[in-house]
Amino acid sequence: PPGLRHDPPLRLQRRDFGPKNPMMREQNSYGGLGPEVLSHWLRRCFEDQLARQARTNSMPALEDMGGGGGVMKALRTSTTEGIAASEVSERRELFGSNFVPQEDPDPIWKIAWEALKDPSLVFLCFSALVSFAVHLFSPGGMEWVEGLAILSAVFVVVTVTAVNDYQKEQQFRALNKAKDDVEVHVVRDGRRTHVSIHDLVVGDVVHLSAGDLVPADGAVFTKSDLAISEKMLTGETVLKHKGAFQFTGANNADEPVAVSPAVFAGTQVEEGEGLMVVLAVGTSTYQGMMVEKMNEDDDDKSVLQTKLDDMTALITRAGAIAGALTVLVLLVRFAMAFWDKSCCKESWDNKIHHLEWLRFFVTGVTIFVVAVPEGLPLAVTIALAFSVKKMMTDQNLVRHLSACETMGSATTICSDKTGTLTTGRMKVVRLWCGGQLYDELRTFAEVPEMYRSTLAHSVVINSSFKSNIEVSSSGTVTRSDGNDTECALLLFADTLLAGTSSHGAVREAFPIDGAGRCSIPFSSERKMMSTLVPWSGPSADARGRPRGDRQVHRLFTKGAAEVVLARCDSLLNPDGSVSPLPPDKRSRLEAELTQFTIEGLRTLTLAFRDFDEAPPP
Repeated sequence: PPGLRHDPPLRLQRRDFGPKNPMMREQNSYGGLGPEVLSHWLRRCFEDQLARQARTNSMPALEDMGGGGGVMKALRTSTTEGIAASEVSERRELFGSNFVPQEDPDPIWKIAWEALKDPSLVFLCFSALVSFAVHLFSPGGMEWVEGLAILSAVFVVVTVTAVNDYQKEQQFRALNKAKDDVEVHVVRDGRRTHVSIHDLVVGDVVHLSAGDLVPADGAVFTKSDLAISEKMLTGETVLKHKGAFQFTGANNADEPVAVSPAVFAGTQVEEGEGLMVVLAVGTSTYQGMMVEKMNEDDDDKSVLQTKLDDMTALITRAGAIAGALTVLVLLVRFAMAFWDKSCCKESWDNKIHHLEWLRFFVTGVTIFVVAVPEGLPLAVTIALAFSVKKMMTDQNLVRHLSACETMGSATTICSDKTGTLTTGRMKVVRLWCGGQLYDELRTFAEVPEMYRSTLAHSVVINSSFKSNIEVSSSGTVTRSDGNDTECALLLFADTLLAGTSSHGAVREAFPIDGAGRCSIPFSSERKMMSTLVPWSGPSADARGRPRGDRQVHRLFTKGAAEVVLARCDSLLNPDGSVSPLPPDKRSRLEAELTQFTIEGLRTLTLAFRDFDEAPPP
């Protein structure tokens, strides 16, 4: 469109890193890809929203770096092996840490000065000065004691406020640090592991799935079904699909890029899963640069604090009006005394009457000061700060002060029983297959071999790679990560495969980036998820007869019991054949599902379908 500026393509050549570059050695050790080059390319991807811009700028820049494979080779990483753990310190020194430093906190003297600017304290100081002024006009009086008392009160209020605000700032910095310090799934030395988000370095391969916040800027060079919301950066609610560059329009069409590899920190994964290679961390990310430019302080006040401030302002105005009226009444009375020639008002005496009207003024200021409850907001803030600290010692991380007020006003708490009234770990306790019901009294080991293999592969293949469990030699789950339901299903799969295989072996046989694999992630609209993989195991032909091992494409599906069951019209037999699902068995199955629901169980239906050829996307 008119006015659109096209910057020249970013050309990356080895001569860009001359001897004057202080990091030449480290950059050359990674193929000349320094933090400035990578972050520059990511910024161009963010700015190149149209297909024509991407073809002109972003894609040539990526090609100059050798494409996705060239970038990963230069960074000495891969989706299967990741980086070497021994290189983390070297990469952190060159590319930086995945942490955006906060602004230095205000010193306590500056906080005290800001507190002293409170209007009520300013009026208190003014009242003290008036008291000292009265003492100057009457050296024999004790008015200086009142001024000293007022200044002492101001000192105490300012000191308490400054110390409390300083400590609160330190507490919230610690809270924010703990809040941001989450674990992410990465691949290092060929193994999937967990590291702190602050320990991420350029080259790390991060596993992203629905619900994750992207921890750093990076790129998705392998096949994925990731759909990411970038509304926190752009304000747009349209999901952006991530993967190798794809376009829908003509070569120079002003249409948006259909698929882009660039992923940005702070964005939300809404659908799918995939592997991201970290290319920028900390202040080199787009979000980090925005934070440094904006330097905005979060000064959110809770609802109660806002109401207290409003009440203080109202009382301050009322006190000022009351004080002014008091001074006015005293002055009118003073004038009327001269009019009536009352005692001591027959004639004006500077030594007496000047001090008298000054005392009227001090009285009015005193009424105003007494009416201002400057200590009430301070007391509430201190109480809430101590509440947050106490809850933190009880392993409850409170992100906002208002949460203490909200929970303090709650009369009824509705909570999911899982993890609150139970152990927080789910397990499979009922199974219906082949017309039979299996439970804790009828062990899963009695399930026919065909069902056990099919169920185990369906569970493992059609689940997020981010969900994983670690089982001890005694069969006890020592660690579980990811979705609780999928972790329970993985343990169920290990039980079915006991003595022959494990869910880890099945995942190695069907990797996330395997050829021919594609997934349809779970969504609230579909209420199910599906995964299509090449299948060379036992299958059935179009008439339902077993045909042995043959290369087909199998679609595994799991989801809400009633939704998946409504789509099924066949039943798998123990010999591998497929027969129509008769109405009586469907009715029995629906009755079993109803009974499961009555018992408070979470029900799922697993199904599959074979295709001779991969269905169109």
